[in-house]
Amino acid sequence: RFGFKPVLLHPYFLYCRNGKNTNHDKIESPPDDKLTLSLIAPEEWNGECPYGELLAIVRQLGDSTWELIENDE
Repeated sequence: RFGFKPVLLHPYFLYCRNGKNTNHDKIESPPDDKLTLSLIAPEEWNGECPYGELLAIVRQLGDSTWELIENDE
């Protein structure tokens, strides 16, 4: 879920309320209500992130798919 219109190729931060992904080969699919896409990087929060743990940094491509930039390992 996210409340903004993504800009193509701009990095976004995917957070999950139920903790870190333990399979670093791929992002497993938790329920959508646990995922939040944010403009704010983990180090930019003043204190703890309200959205949970960072899963990955992603960006939207021109065909409206999302590309993984990096996993949080």
